Amino acid sequence: MIDSKLLTTGYIGEAPAGSIFVTRKHEIAFVLGPSRIATFANNMRRPWQGFEVENNEHWEGVIIPNIGVSVDINLMVHAHAADINPGDVSYRAGVLSLLTAGAVNTYGETLWLPLSADAPDPAKRNFNFGFKAWSVIVGEGRDKETLLTVQNGKAVGGLLHIPS
Repeated sequence: MIDSKLLTTGYIGEAPAGSIFVTRKHEIAFVLGPSRIATFANNMRRPWQGFEVENNEHWEGVIIPNIGVSVDINLMVHAHAADINPGDVSYRAGVLSLLTAGAVNTYGETLWLPLSADAPDPAKRNFNFGFKAWSVIVGEGRDKETLLTVQNGKAVGGLLHIPS
């Protein structure tokens, strides 16, 4: 269970960057970066494809803001095209970012989008490594909970994970 103090309800268009949004159908979306692009983690028709959420009042659900991310350094890889796939994370310009399968109207290009509200700093270098396994966490200390674990681009565990 998730502490009710950690969440609120509303439309996806109201979700701040650096949050998770869960629909009534248990679809899990990340709202990413300063541009507030969202991407679904467990929508098998379009996994990790981004879409704009500004003023979106089509989807209503649960908003979990201020997420944290932990990475599995045992599954660190070189961030070359053959090693990294949508759903994997890497540090881009100093900010932990998620590789999406592109956004609507980007014609299939992949995009790196920050997992937080932080804007990338172009003065910081991109290092050539990424992580094939990572988890979304909320809370601190004894109250810390793992909401979702992603491995090799697929949601595989955590409180929000519903096996298919």
